[in-house]
Amino acid sequence: MPVDGPHREDAIRIARERMLEDGLLRASVPDSLVAAEIEQSWRRSISHRVDPGAEPLVLGEIDPDTAVLRAAGRVLDQWHENLTQSRLALLLADEHGRILSRRIVDAQDERILDRANAIEGFDFSERALGTNGLGTPIEARDVVFVRGTEHFNEKLARLACAGAPIKHPVTGRIVGSLSFASHVDVSSPLMVAMVRQAGQQIA
Repeated sequence: MPVDGPHREDAIRIARERMLEDGLLRASVPDSLVAAEIEQSWRRSISHRVDPGAEPLVLGEIDPDTAVLRAAGRVLDQWHENLTQSRLALLLADEHGRILSRRIVDAQDERILDRANAIEGFDFSERALGTNGLGTPIEARDVVFVRGTEHFNEKLARLACAGAPIKHPVTGRIVGSLSFASHVDVSSPLMVAMVRQAGQQIA
């Protein structure tokens, strides 16, 4: 029987903690609990010894002339304008998972993202924070939807993030990632289609 709401969040947290305790070889996660890409990301995070309570680190100054930032500017502007009645925030990262740009509609979401250090310059790579909506699409090379306690880092548990890798249109190399983020209580699966479209527009 599917588990919904707070009970699902608790079950996911318990499954993730059990994987940390039991180790990669012994731990297993029910197929119905999380998507395969989330479990795979958890396993990568554990193998890289990611601390679930780690604070994001600043990776240094952002070059405003970086290619992905220049390519994304107009697309981010358009989506930000179209989402003025929503509770969605937009975050752009470079190929290393460093946040380059953040667009916020609602001040309430700004406070949530600030508490999670989801701010320009901070490292949201999967090797730094584990499963999340910016670093995991880069590692998986595909769109991912990370909700609540599916995040590896405890500070991101109030967020839902649909993330897409941004691929160079000629070489196919990953040059960054894009995430649509919201409070987990107002998230929607539609975020996946939206971030996929926006990522393709940037590419």
